[in-house]
Amino acid sequence: MSKGMQKGGSVQPEPRISHSTVDPVHNGSIVNNPEEFVTTLVWRIAAELDCDPLALPPLGNQINLDAVRSLATDGRSSISFTCGNCDVFVGHDGQLTVNRIGKESKDDLV
Repeated sequence: MSKGMQKGGSVQPEPRISHSTVDPVHNGSIVNNPEEFVTTLVWRIAAELDCDPLALPPLGNQINLDAVRSLATDGRSSISFTCGNCDVFVGHDGQLTVNRIGKESKDDLV
């Protein structure tokens, strides 16, 4: 039986697998693709809060995801906002940084 075929000859579509081109777990990831921005943001916030991404409340209830995605990936704007108990900064080059509010940074320890 060929791929995508089931008994009886019906054709089932092959699942699509997409791989992100950014590392969603580490600060400083560059996100230029609007289609990857929200997913990367969710993973970064979850990593910073040390929780499962599915355990986060819907980010769309806290911020306008379309507006943030558009500004964060236009190549001209830098934005910052608070979401999910984290400060989020996206540079004009698409560099995404997420820091838990109240957490000491490495710079504070020096």
